[in-house]
Amino acid sequence: MANSVADSRSNRAAVQATNDDASASKLSCVKKGYMKDDYIHLFVRRPVRRSPIINR
Repeated sequence: MANSVADSRSNRAAVQATNDDASASKLSCVKKGYMKDDYIHLFVRRPVRRSPIINR
């Protein structure tokens, strides 16, 4: 039982990290002008500068 709780937390953290990474990448693309999203900045806690290859 304790193992499944730990696995569940680990899985949840992994999904959240994937979401945070995708949101940061999208914000980077928006800042470069590749797309328009007036609200993405509301979902990113700490903007990360992405390398140019990410924005292509």
